[in-house]
Amino acid sequence: MIKDKANSELNRKILSTMLKEPRKFYEFKDFRGDLFEGESDIRRSLRELASIGILDVSKPRGRPPSKNLDKLKCYRISNEIRAFKELLRIYSEFETDIGLFLNSEYIKLLFKNNKFIDIYQILQGKLNDANFQKTASMALLSHPKIIKEYKETSDIIYNHYLNLNDSVIDENSEIRLKFDKERPIWKDVIVGGRDDLLDPLLNRDTKQSIPLIRFSLRPIHSKHVDILQTFCPLEAIGLYRKAILPRLLNLYDELNKKSYITNGLYYFLECDTNLSPFTSFPFNNPQSLLLNSHFQRIFDNAHLLEPKDREFFAMRAYMIYSNFKDILFDLFQNNLPSSQQVLEQQIRQYVFEWNVASTNFDSLWLLMDSIYGNKGRSIKLYIKRSETSLQIIDLETNEPVSSIEGSETELSSQPIIITDPWTSEGGAKYMEDPFNYLRSCECFKNYGIMKKTIPIDNIILDLKCKLKENGIDYE
Repeated sequence: MIKDKANSELNRKILSTMLKEPRKFYEFKDFRGDLFEGESDIRRSLRELASIGILDVSKPRGRPPSKNLDKLKCYRISNEIRAFKELLRIYSEFETDIGLFLNSEYIKLLFKNNKFIDIYQILQGKLNDANFQKTASMALLSHPKIIKEYKETSDIIYNHYLNLNDSVIDENSEIRLKFDKERPIWKDVIVGGRDDLLDPLLNRDTKQSIPLIRFSLRPIHSKHVDILQTFCPLEAIGLYRKAILPRLLNLYDELNKKSYITNGLYYFLECDTNLSPFTSFPFNNPQSLLLNSHFQRIFDNAHLLEPKDREFFAMRAYMIYSNFKDILFDLFQNNLPSSQQVLEQQIRQYVFEWNVASTNFDSLWLLMDSIYGNKGRSIKLYIKRSETSLQIIDLETNEPVSSIEGSETELSSQPIIITDPWTSEGGAKYMEDPFNYLRSCECFKNYGIMKKTIPIDNIILDLKCKLKENGIDYE
């Protein structure tokens, strides 16, 4: 009956006491003096909490048998997942209570005896609420047990790529392949200008894959990384950088030493993983990130949380510009153009795409200068791309950056050379020969890098030399 149901406020008072010392067994007398409630009300609450699995019940040792067993019972908060589920339901009713609950000693003990994935299964339905998401992110993601679990995840990823022949993946594995096939299957369809890149079977004259490369950068899903993306970006990326990033950087270094990836791709991944952890390799194929987005990766999906991240942002672009032959080598390594003419045509297309992307990068950099000038370097930004524009989000408010003119910038479709952005005329002009020269980015000079254009003849020569070193001769 309703009148016999324990008071929910009294339940929370009892639980708040027990959450402070979750290992301790409590007796009725431990609550009688503090709660100023009647004995029957307190006992009713204890029985109810025990009946729904929140409390474990035990008879105290050394006590003689008694007819009134209820008075001799001891209660301790349960460490089982089902108890956590009920506690979360109780404390979620009030925003102030949920913070106390998730920061309690009980939660620390819960993590010692349960996997984060099991706890997450209970939490995930509430993470759509922004206030709950923020509270849970701040309370949980800095927990030592979770950090340890994510470091173990990074070891699994590392060992998977360095021991591909021994790696066994099933439905219970932490990781799984993102795609069942290495590339799309195209039947009778030829994509103009890029047919040689799709599948050697499309063209009988297509050259064979580079024999030196025996490594596939097939992307994966990770259960723990997928989970992390449902929390607030600030805390989630903080955990990622602490627990996963160091091991991934070790992985890239090993892949580079084994000549599975070029120096250029290695340097690019170092920057890319810092800025865009959830979408970089190994969760996406790096060649696809560059090719499918026409090099727009250099200004997309970037998290600038610390002052050094802006340097990573500039260097991610620079590593492509300064290692263009390496990037093209990685793009071509599995599907080579059928002739020197096709090779040169595709290089010109890539040069043009880079020139457009780097133009938009320059526009964004100028906009960021005004943002940092108004807000100071402590602002934490997320840059994301839509089909036609870029938006800059303040991660602390989760809103577009305000108080400046133009927090969203339109993307250009043509390469532009900036001469002086602060003149009344705009200080810019269309690039005269965008297919035959690789333009630099304005921000490179901030890091002591000489600004210059690179002739396509140099790029073609360098790439052909690298291909020849690996057994492919177009002469």
